[in-house]
Amino acid sequence: MLLCGLAAIVLFVWQQRKLATSFLIGTSILLVYLASLPNISHTQEYKFKESIFRLAHFDVSESDFMYDGIVRKAKDAQADLLSFQEVDSLLTNELTTRLKDEYPYYHDAYNTEHGPTGVAVFSKYPVEDFTTYYWGGNPNLTGNVLLPDTSVHFIATHALSSRRSMKQYTKHNQHLKQVARYLENIEGAVLVIGGLSAIP
Repeated sequence: MLLCGLAAIVLFVWQQRKLATSFLIGTSILLVYLASLPNISHTQEYKFKESIFRLAHFDVSESDFMYDGIVRKAKDAQADLLSFQEVDSLLTNELTTRLKDEYPYYHDAYNTEHGPTGVAVFSKYPVEDFTTYYWGGNPNLTGNVLLPDTSVHFIATHALSSRRSMKQYTKHNQHLKQVARYLENIEGAVLVIGGLSAIP
């Protein structure tokens, strides 16, 4: 959306023919810079028994064509587990190629119906039982991260925005209810990772 808004401003100024060239060059530089920065939704450290566990989550919806920036931000996070949402197969192939030495345990899943709504998880620690569930038509990844002294269950999810229509609002809420039902059956430590698209 940010990119579309800036593109509209550029078009308006271009039509005015006043300072159009300077403005166009400056805006292009700004667009390239902004597009190269994935949104780090959250970075957090957790302590499970004696293990410190660092998690980073990325929403790459408006920057997934700027692979260098995404990989750089992922590595700079120095997390034990990386979670990505709004990915496609091209991006996850690039992430796998460039992160697999540091994050040898990974899995991804996609929903091609709604654009780039895929999720991907990369872990430094072994992961048991990587599983993909499709709730509300969207992929959700689960697994158990095996830390040195315990294991931590996770679910990486991305509920689509409910702002579009009443039908989408209903589908969104059904997705969240399925996540909640899933969590009721999990014992021990659980991390819920991702964009829940919850709005007031």
